[in-house]
Amino acid sequence: MEDRHIAEHFVVAGLPPDNLDLLEEFSCDGASLKTDHSLPPITDIGVVNTSLGEEVPDGYTLISTTPSGGSANLNLGVFRAPEMYLCYKRGTHQPPLVDIGVLYDGREKVMVDSQMLQFTVGNHSANINPHGYTTYITYRRSSPDRECNELVVSDICVKNKEPAPHSFCTIDRNINKNSMMGAEVYICYRKSVNRPTYIAYKPALLDNCSPTSRKPSFSLPADLALFCVPEPVFSTFVLTVTSPQSDQVDKVYCAGVTFYERYDHAKLSLEQATQLKLKEHDGFNNLVYTNKSICLLSLWPFFDTFETFLKYLHQMVHSGPHNVPIERYIYHLLESVPFPSVQRPRILVQLDAHTCMTLSLPEDSPIALSGARFRDLISLLRPNACLQLLVFALTEQKVLLHSLRPAVLTAATEALAMIIFPFHWQCPYIPLCPLGLSSFLNAPIPFLLGLDSRFFDMYHPPQDVICVDLDTGAISIPEDKRAINEKLLPKRCSKALKFSLEDLCTKCFYLESYKERVLHKQKLAAAGKAINPEDSPLDAAFKIRRMEQELEVEIQEAFLTFTASLLHGYSSFLLPIASRNLSPDTANLFDIEGFVKSRDRSYQKFYSMLVSTQMFSKFIEERSFVSDKDASLAFFDDCVERVAASQASGEPLGRLLEVESGNSEHTFVLPPPEPPPATAPGTTWSYDHFPHQLDKSLLSPPSPQKAAPRLMPPSGAGSVHPPSPMARRSKQELRSAQKQASKLAQTPLTWAKCLVSTSYSVWYTQLSSFALTHQHGSRVLHLAYRVLLHIQSLAQHNTDEVSYRIMMQLCGVYSQPELAMRVLCAMNTVGISPNAITYGYYNRAVLECKWTHAYHYWNKLRNVVSGVAAFRSSGRDRAARLGPTTRRSEGRHKEAAQAAAEDHKTAALARQEKPEKTSVQSNDSRDTSRSRDKLTEPDEKFNGASTKPSDSHDVETRDPLSAESEGLANFASKDPLNISNSNSPAEAADADLCQSSLATEEEEPPAIAVEVKSESLGDHDRSSGHSRAAVTDTNASCSSEVSDDIRLACVMASTTLPGE
Repeated sequence: MEDRHIAEHFVVAGLPPDNLDLLEEFSCDGASLKTDHSLPPITDIGVVNTSLGEEVPDGYTLISTTPSGGSANLNLGVFRAPEMYLCYKRGTHQPPLVDIGVLYDGREKVMVDSQMLQFTVGNHSANINPHGYTTYITYRRSSPDRECNELVVSDICVKNKEPAPHSFCTIDRNINKNSMMGAEVYICYRKSVNRPTYIAYKPALLDNCSPTSRKPSFSLPADLALFCVPEPVFSTFVLTVTSPQSDQVDKVYCAGVTFYERYDHAKLSLEQATQLKLKEHDGFNNLVYTNKSICLLSLWPFFDTFETFLKYLHQMVHSGPHNVPIERYIYHLLESVPFPSVQRPRILVQLDAHTCMTLSLPEDSPIALSGARFRDLISLLRPNACLQLLVFALTEQKVLLHSLRPAVLTAATEALAMIIFPFHWQCPYIPLCPLGLSSFLNAPIPFLLGLDSRFFDMYHPPQDVICVDLDTGAISIPEDKRAINEKLLPKRCSKALKFSLEDLCTKCFYLESYKERVLHKQKLAAAGKAINPEDSPLDAAFKIRRMEQELEVEIQEAFLTFTASLLHGYSSFLLPIASRNLSPDTANLFDIEGFVKSRDRSYQKFYSMLVSTQMFSKFIEERSFVSDKDASLAFFDDCVERVAASQASGEPLGRLLEVESGNSEHTFVLPPPEPPPATAPGTTWSYDHFPHQLDKSLLSPPSPQKAAPRLMPPSGAGSVHPPSPMARRSKQELRSAQKQASKLAQTPLTWAKCLVSTSYSVWYTQLSSFALTHQHGSRVLHLAYRVLLHIQSLAQHNTDEVSYRIMMQLCGVYSQPELAMRVLCAMNTVGISPNAITYGYYNRAVLECKWTHAYHYWNKLRNVVSGVAAFRSSGRDRAARLGPTTRRSEGRHKEAAQAAAEDHKTAALARQEKPEKTSVQSNDSRDTSRSRDKLTEPDEKFNGASTKPSDSHDVETRDPLSAESEGLANFASKDPLNISNSNSPAEAADADLCQSSLATEEEEPPAIAVEVKSESLGDHDRSSGHSRAAVTDTNASCSSEVSDDIRLACVMASTTLPGE
């Protein structure tokens, strides 16, 4: 078991001290610039009653039309109602608006921090709906001490039934509610970040802190600083790095807190001061700030824990003095905080007397771990939009998710990439793309990007990109992509998924309300009020974490059930590799056309789009060969079988994802870090800004007696490994084997068979060591293959298929591709379908191992035997159609024609050699032909006794050679090596004799198979009690030639075999 750590790197990023390079914050290649991209935010709104002659005040803008060009009259269609319009004003003279609402007076109350627009610009009543509900417009203004990056209202529009503009939020309240003959009118608005004047420079890494007691698992990615410094808020992002030890690509989960720090005016140049417009501001507004970011990089998505830790470090700068410096907290997290284990699944890390952070053991799931938060995805987009987005992901479209909240953006993008399991996104994938890299939107290939919504403050959405606004739930679809929707999905599985998501959305809202109640109780406890001891902050935090984990698993399980139903029966269309020369393309590994045609005709368009994607090709490749995703693919195959069985029987499906977390409720409490060693008593640390460079002397380890205890042994210490890597089963296979054993233990007979099967499986787990110590490892494999056949004869089939998998893997190690094909045929004989792991080892053995030349000779022999059998079968069919007399007379005519042709040929030769003796030679030729007729004329008595039928029906004529040829052809068609397991006595005897020969000569079985087949068939025919019918003269002459061909092919194969 490897050592696992909470974090690997701590970095500080921000403005470099020198060499400032301007940053092109927006990459606008190919994007359409908006006309109002640099306008100030909206500070005031008003209502204009044009029926009373009111005019728009100075500085205000009237909204007279909807986005589609219709009338923006707020009383549109209302009988005898005044025409009223909405107007707004932009500026910086007062705090901007942060929210707009619609109030039904008498039924609702105005919020405490909101204001109601009671009068129009001409001091008339601003009631918009005079004949229905009394309706007023409300707004909420920002506070004077607001943050400089606060979200404010940047645009307003009025719409009817048309869809709202992209990234606009629709107030879901009809202004003309309950009015007579009134049209539906809604108000929409868009929010943006209120940003002051700024200059954008390229950020840089100011410092980096890594563990000193061990080597980090990965090096820092390039351009890390560009991702670390977004807007001043907590953010998460995911990067991919290559491990230096194994060259494996891993995901790195990053969490950062970005904040502002004061910047000295003296450091500004005259040009910078001019660009910042410092002379236009006086007093306290004349301040300059720069942003800085602190980040943690880890292989594990502990985002909530990282957020607590980073925000605590940031608060230390604004408080103090402190007895422990910032560097000791960083060292404490990187070196001393242990990773949760099964024995201690919950760890509480105290930062001070009032602040702590919690760690829980990640769920043990067969699906790869990710930073996804599925509850954010379904609660923000709702089920219908989730299905629409799922179709876009499965068909590999250009998908852009954007939000003003970076943490939500990363979580939702990761969730979208995970709900398509077992597929993995193969095109460009950036969960949190910096605005400077927004040129990816012009890529000619599919992509999945997460982008800050500030991009749409400057530019219109690209024409060929599907834009998903996570803040409003709106999806902007290009015209040529509107035909790609959820109606393409199979109705049964999509309907079940939609119902499941609706129930899960309800659970998400319940969880959020529970969090609010817990937060309220914590505030009461902080105020000194008594609360229930069961509602302590520690227990509530772990309870919420457990509820979130269970809800995440349920959502992931709903999508897993959908994909399992979508791909049911796909494994039967996999094409095993049977030749080393076969290219491993998708067309050679999977029957695409047959798979699409096996689906319902109504949904074949969707399946055609699915199989043409890159991720489907990658899925088939990973399913066909050994990869790091074999365990998860084997788990998916098990899910496909369980879902199909549940749909066929109508029984409940049960849980597909059985998450195993620690059952122990014990919580390990880790005290706060201690001051650095050799520090004088009473030493304190204070900060006016976060350090640009960390003091490395404060990162030394503490004294040995005060070191934090380890919760897990080091790598290799006290860990128990299986004797061989080949003996390891996946966790899903272990669970399935345990369930099967519990089921078989109910009956003594089945339990005894299970024990016998388990005993054989245990023997196979030691097979690799046996073959390694034996002088001839290949002979050991042939012995193991005979044991497999013996198990099959006892009907002790290994459902965990570990015996077959070990055989496949060892066939690849000892270059036995032929034997691997035999093992696969043996699996198919007993009805065991190889999972992804076993199937991958088989294809590796067949494709990568060296084939012997003798195998090609046996292929030639098989082709000869198959051709002879086909020829003999055609001859017998023709003979059966002709009567005995017709066949006999036809044979005589043919013999006479052949004799005449030979006489003519002999006479011609004689005339060329001795012209003077032509007549004598001709007479001799005639005599020779007459004598040949007498010699070749069949014995009437013998043929009559053999061919005379017992009744009026003719008996099919067969000879030993034809039976031999037909049997060999059928035997060769069962598997490529003419070795198969059948219930017929002849083939059983053949298989036993073949396997006995494998123990002595590894390449000799097919030759023995030919001889045994002939003898066994002959004995069977002799014991049948019926005399064979005589063959025709033509077939008799051909049989001698065919027999010579067979004997010659057998001799060629047997003579070339020993030399191989």
